[in-house]
Amino acid sequence: MRKYILPICLLLLSIPALAQEVVFKAEYKPGKKYIIELRTVASTETSFSGDPQMMEYMESAGVTNPVISKDETFIPTTLTTGAREEDGQFPAIMVYGDIDSKTVMNGETYTKRSPLSGVRVMGKYSNGNKFVIDSVIGNEAPADIKNMLVSTIENLQQQIEFPRHSLKVGDTFTNKIPIQVPVEGMKPIRTEITTLYKLKKIDAGTAFFDLQQTINLNSEQEEFELKAEGTGTGSLEYDIKEEFITSFNSEIPMELDLQMPQNLSVKVKMNTLTSQKVSIE
Repeated sequence: MRKYILPICLLLLSIPALAQEVVFKAEYKPGKKYIIELRTVASTETSFSGDPQMMEYMESAGVTNPVISKDETFIPTTLTTGAREEDGQFPAIMVYGDIDSKTVMNGETYTKRSPLSGVRVMGKYSNGNKFVIDSVIGNEAPADIKNMLVSTIENLQQQIEFPRHSLKVGDTFTNKIPIQVPVEGMKPIRTEITTLYKLKKIDAGTAFFDLQQTINLNSEQEEFELKAEGTGTGSLEYDIKEEFITSFNSEIPMELDLQMPQNLSVKVKMNTLTSQKVSIE
């Protein structure tokens, strides 16, 4: 269950005058190469409570209470787009590099490489800049992980939808994104992310935004019930010439409640730092 919770709890001018207005849109362009580096650091405290016999069994099995952990993950991705075709679409290949993670749990350090390392996602961008996936290639990635990847890409490719009208410094707008992630052997996990963006300044061809995020998750499964909520802050930078977000940073404290069989209750306090940098060639 842990491998699913973290990724979910695991996806965005030269005249700095207040009166300056810009129409923003974030989209990939044909004939470009986007080099994306995503880093996450999740500090977690997991505590257990419930039936005395169950607690005694967990203690005898060596389970500490609470469990203190810190997970660090680095996800490098390269997305290369081809020339625009007659129908307006253009092909794209998304290649995941070596995805390495490090976990420190109760003083012990563990490292691993994700089965998504080396995975290639083939598809096309439509006129509306929506990525339509044709295939996912990667022998090391299990089918359920591939399905979760496809769902995540489809859900998050429009994670920031700018207003169609122009914005000036001081303006705000809100995005509300429902996300549904399929998990093998379980009902889909549904969450909703609400983000308030405020245009802070425009300087040297870059627009700077502050943001506030709220995350709500509620999943009722046959054997357990999962609820989570969190509120955090962050910032992003937008390259006006390239019409793309080149930097995103956020910090979100979150509390998660998991009700398990045999009256076992799991409470998780998590603080997640996310940093994404994009360079365009």
